[in-house]
Amino acid sequence: MLIAIDESGSFGASAKGTHFFIALHLRQSDHLLEQKNAQFLAWERSLPRKLKNPKGEFKGSALTDAQLHDFAMRVFGTPPAVGITPVAMDSSSQTGEIIRKHRHVALVGIREGVKGYRSLGRPAVAQTYEELGNWFQKLDNGIYLKIVLLGECIVSGLGNAIGHAVSGRYEDELVDLRYIIDRDFIRNPRHLTFWREILRNQLWHITNKKPIPLVKEWWTTGHPFLTKFTRNGKLDMNELFVRHCVFAPSHQHPELRMADMTASILNRYLNRRQCGAAFGVIRRFFLRHGKIVKIELRDFDLDAWRYDPNKNPYGSFPYGEDSGK
Repeated sequence: MLIAIDESGSFGASAKGTHFFIALHLRQSDHLLEQKNAQFLAWERSLPRKLKNPKGEFKGSALTDAQLHDFAMRVFGTPPAVGITPVAMDSSSQTGEIIRKHRHVALVGIREGVKGYRSLGRPAVAQTYEELGNWFQKLDNGIYLKIVLLGECIVSGLGNAIGHAVSGRYEDELVDLRYIIDRDFIRNPRHLTFWREILRNQLWHITNKKPIPLVKEWWTTGHPFLTKFTRNGKLDMNELFVRHCVFAPSHQHPELRMADMTASILNRYLNRRQCGAAFGVIRRFFLRHGKIVKIELRDFDLDAWRYDPNKNPYGSFPYGEDSGK
């Protein structure tokens, strides 16, 4: 199974409305992915070439409601089915003070990770974390909220992928589960390492608070998914996210452009009450009871918070025991 993720909406301080990440669930067995890509590419060829951006791709924001409805009908309205996991945030409801508290906790974890790796005699890893902390400290709040929402989309998408595969009796495809995420908003190649590590931290916290449910019978009968993606009885997000997830340019991957079109429909309908016909088509493919997952940072008493090394994922570098020695 392939999960393709893209976003829609601005996360800046002056942004208004709801902003989204959406995950498309695309099956790969029996040439289903090739079939869906062929449908999408045929639809793209029907569009006027003048609508392409400088990279030579079509973006949902440049299309009319009628064109997006045609996309929904020809791609979602035609088998094989595609699942959608949408997550949303109203960034204007997240106060600067609440964001500051959450960022402070994350930054403490990064700085403690630097100390830990230096004490272990791993200077290269410590240096990576030092640079990561400096980068993270300078991020604007909009990018931070984008990281939060992307992490929630990854985890929600995984839970939906497992549940839908089991109910649809194609859980064997989970062994080949992989993510592809649009990297258009990551300009500096060095920052890609930072995004991965920040997201790894985000996924660790989310899954510790809300563990992803796995089929009970798998623990007694065994399952290839558990063999590949669990460690010590828990889902190993390092294995899944570090080794089976790529950030890629959308102009090279039709799956990401499908995700972009889908996110544009969602954004246009929920924020402007436009694109209703297209939204009526894609909403039938929302997973998890057909609902949009809404994310909000919770306030807490930072003065009462205390650092706990056992709750710091930055203390375990994900790339192998020999990394950075």
